[in-house]
Amino acid sequence: MTDKVHETNLAILTPGKKITGEVFLVKKIEVGVTRTNKKYYSAWLNNKYGTSEIKIWSPHENLNEDDFVQMWMEIQDKGKWGSQWSISHYIKSEYAGDEMFASQVGIDPLEEISPVINYPFRNESLKSLISVFRSKFLKNSIEEDSNFYNVPAYKDYYYGKSGLVQYLRTMFDISLGYTKVDKEILTGLILFHHLGSVTSFQRMKPTETYYLSNMKIESTLVLEYLKNQAIREGKSIDMYTFKEIIHTCFNENLLTPEAIIFRNARDTAVRLYKLEKAKDENKLFTTTLDGVIFNREHWEMNSESTNDKN
Repeated sequence: MTDKVHETNLAILTPGKKITGEVFLVKKIEVGVTRTNKKYYSAWLNNKYGTSEIKIWSPHENLNEDDFVQMWMEIQDKGKWGSQWSISHYIKSEYAGDEMFASQVGIDPLEEISPVINYPFRNESLKSLISVFRSKFLKNSIEEDSNFYNVPAYKDYYYGKSGLVQYLRTMFDISLGYTKVDKEILTGLILFHHLGSVTSFQRMKPTETYYLSNMKIESTLVLEYLKNQAIREGKSIDMYTFKEIIHTCFNENLLTPEAIIFRNARDTAVRLYKLEKAKDENKLFTTTLDGVIFNREHWEMNSESTNDKN
């Protein structure tokens, strides 16, 4: 039996439309709890038309990112909430995937972050901070969801599993082309500036679906911990170097070459993420840091749907 794939654009909410067993890729999944303490899923389902969010109010089988799932659902009028997909049931699929599905194979977080954490530092202070960082954040099994390798970066960008390592690696790659800059300091800035994501995520309750913490404050506390622990272990820490890292990470007005390139890499990485997200979502207009993107393909598909009705 041939699998049903790439038949339905979930962003087009045609009244009465039904889906019977069509396969989608779970690109992102979040767990929520209703006011009556019942578990539900926010699921971002993907096919060749892009990614759309749906609510599964009565989940009966656990879903994870990169699962393929067969859906049975239809468009229903929810009154003041408008037309929505209503799911009757779903089952995980053994579908092997194809090139039209986005991100059907997850990244290898170990390979992704390796060039950053294995950078050949010669600065003694950076080597000391890296040493404590390894013992604090890299000691856990990669299967543990709350560790460095698996946590998201933030609630608004790189928020999927392994989002933090993807974010840091993107910044690292952007910074490679710059010369006349202290590459060791720059790489240290990239690695250390967002470690608050890990400690914030470790404190989150299983049902929470977004970040609550101020990353600047949280990451500063983590850096202070790394410094203090290095001193307790008798490792070399030059306070001038440490203060340079702290000031460069969190002072937006600092005008050293490393600070300027660091901020550029950070902002560019976020812009690239938002542009990729805009491609994945079937929205006519998508707001990004660079302005408003017009999705011509979605406009044409909606135009065709309107013409068919007329």
